[in-house]
This record gives sequence, C-alpha cells and structure tokens, in this order.
Amino acid sequence: TRNQNDAHDDIFIFATGGVTTGVGDIAEPFYSAVALQPGDVVALDPARQGGVRRATRGDGDRLFGVVAIRERALVLSFPELVDAPDHYPISFGGRVPIRVSAANGPIGVGDFLTSSSVPGVAVRAIERGLVVAQALEPFAGTDGKEGKVLCFVRVTSWGGPQVAGLQEQVRTLERRLVEQGEAIECLRARLDQVLEAQGR
Repeated sequence: TRNQNDAHDDIFIFATGGVTTGVGDIAEPFYSAVALQPGDVVALDPARQGGVRRATRGDGDRLFGVVAIRERALVLSFPELVDAPDHYPISFGGRVPIRVSAANGPIGVGDFLTSSSVPGVAVRAIERGLVVAQALEPFAGTDGKEGKVLCFVRVTSWGGPQVAGLQEQVRTLERRLVEQGEAIECLRARLDQVLEAQGR
C-alpha cells in the first residue's frame, strides 16, 4: 500500500506460492563515478563507500557483481536511486549476459568466471579465489574479440582447478558405478534366461 505522507514508497510482496516477475535477475542500484554498461563485472570501489567500479584482476575480495540490464531486472530500492543517472543496477543473483574474453581459454557451460586484466571483462577462472558467475553457454573467442555470454550470477569462493578436478573424478566414478550396476543387472538377467532354458 502506498502512503502519500511517506518520503519513500515501500514495496512488500507476500506469496504462498510462486512469484512471476517477468525478469531474469534481481539487482540493487549502486553509485559509480564512471559510466558503466550492462554486462560489466564490477568490484567495490575502495575510494567511495557504497560505490562500485569495473573490476580488474587484482580486486580480490572486492569482486561484487555484474551490471544488469535495467529493463530485465527486478531492481530493489527507492525510486530516486533506481532512476538516478549515476546509479547502476548491480545483479547479485540470476541470469545476466556478461562481457567475456577467452584470455584464459575457451569458456564452457558450467565454467566459473572471474575478473580479468581488462576492466569489466570476465574470463574463465583457472585459479582458486572469488568468482562472480557460472557460464550457461559456451564462448570460443577464437577471433580474439570480446563477447557476451549468458551466466548465472553468484559471487562465491571457488576451490580452483585441483578441487574441480577431484570433484569431476568423483562424478565420473559415480557414473561408472551406475553403468557397472546396470551391466551387472543385464548379465544376471541373461544368466537367468540361460539357466531357465537349460531347465535348471
């Protein structure tokens, strides 16, 4: 409910089931001293409290999120900040196209992305540390140019290729065990048929 005496409009959503918004991600507006574009990977700006800037490789724990497409995001804030020209919707969860390059090699579905030496551009993570998103589509980047890929934004710590490799080995072994179990069941069924044919 809107109260005309309030300085701000409050929005409350109560739901007992699903909520359909027609948007791909959830974002909040943050100040930036320089112009940003949708898809930029951003980090917290140490020179401005509550501000962000394009992320680069050395940002470490300041890696923060991705600039969302305003029209496709559910932006949570006061109206004056949502519409402010020096504030940009920073996604902290959901599907967002992200600027990428293949500087760390081709990007595959499921690869984690992190900041690069080019401000605002993400690359495939190859070392342990903070990552900003997970790729939902591949990017070969064979021509050396930047591009955009749809990703799921989630800033989290990644254990690096060693941990990822061990996890993949575990998944591979689990798949093989399932396959072997199915093969054993087939052999048992065949043995039963042979024994039945022999009258045993």
